[in-house]
Amino acid sequence: MRVDTTGRTIDEALDDVLVALKASGHLDLTGDDLAPAARTATAGGPSGTPATSSGPLRVLFVCTANICRSPYLELRARQLLADDDSVTVASAGTHGFEAHPMDDVMGEALTAHGVDADAQDGFRSRPLTRELIDEADLVLTAETSHRTWALDEVPGAFRKVFTLGQFAASVERADAGLTGADLVAHVGNHRAAATAEQDVPDPYRRGPDAAARCADQIDGLLATILPRLSRKAQR
Repeated sequence: MRVDTTGRTIDEALDDVLVALKASGHLDLTGDDLAPAARTATAGGPSGTPATSSGPLRVLFVCTANICRSPYLELRARQLLADDDSVTVASAGTHGFEAHPMDDVMGEALTAHGVDADAQDGFRSRPLTRELIDEADLVLTAETSHRTWALDEVPGAFRKVFTLGQFAASVERADAGLTGADLVAHVGNHRAAATAEQDVPDPYRRGPDAAARCADQIDGLLATILPRLSRKAQR
């Protein structure tokens, strides 16, 4: 097995091994001696994966400044989810500006995908905080560097913080019957590796073509992810 140790203690990494051994049916060493991190992964908690509930699944998208990729993700996902209230979306930036509008060029790419100007006009950037990570059920980052930043801030959130590409790859190999919070909990324990090749490159100040490529890449990832977080999502 492969264990991702980014931003984690030895005990947290060991818990991945214990949970995997139990899930595969080889050996159950969890029991009462299960370390706190693995208990969180099983039961859900503020910084771990969410317990299944009737409330909406809260998804937080993260990029650098919260003016290009993550606002595109937030507004495009909101459009695709339409009137579905089983998932809520928001965004923030690891080094985000405070109350800054969306980048104009990325906004044009968003308009080309059907999100009107009124929705964009209402957007304002914000920095990523520990509180935002704690409040979210699922944190999806544009790059591995953003994931590392979030986990440095809140190491205990390991089982709910992924790159977009990492989560999409994990969803594709998960059982098709897993959706919503159950899917997030499963991926938290059976995730694909996060690699730089999965990153969504920053289009800031690189022109309309870079913004269009970024938008197309994001749309492809959302097409994989959103239907599994909500069955009502529109492709």
